[in-house]
Amino acid sequence: MGKYIAGFLLLVVVAMSCHDVKIGYLETENAVYVPDSLVVNLEWTVEEYIRWENESDWVSTGIQGVLGTAPITYRVADVKVDGEGDAEAMKAACTINGGGIFTIPFHHEIPKGVYLLSIEISNEDYHFVKDDIFRIIVK
Repeated sequence: MGKYIAGFLLLVVVAMSCHDVKIGYLETENAVYVPDSLVVNLEWTVEEYIRWENESDWVSTGIQGVLGTAPITYRVADVKVDGEGDAEAMKAACTINGGGIFTIPFHHEIPKGVYLLSIEISNEDYHFVKDDIFRIIVK
């Protein structure tokens, strides 16, 4: 009888311990952007003639060094202003897609300034915030 009770208790403990197993993995220690900044020119320049002609958005490179179980999502977690600028205007205009690519629309209300963006990287069971990982310079 004692063997049956011990076996039953062991089965219950094993069943309960399997309940909290997290799904997949997410590694962000090596997350980086190369280059780590984007320049948004508010005035027409010869170098950006095509952008102004087509009213094209400004787009960053994708994030590198993130490994994990798909789907991995990205969200702008915080915006800091280095000097003059409007963090709320940047939060309202800037988007980030599934590849960790930032997009600033051609038509926006972001004032001139230097903005430091922090992002949240997450999947089903994990999330990490990378502080001040990307800089957007509006000039």
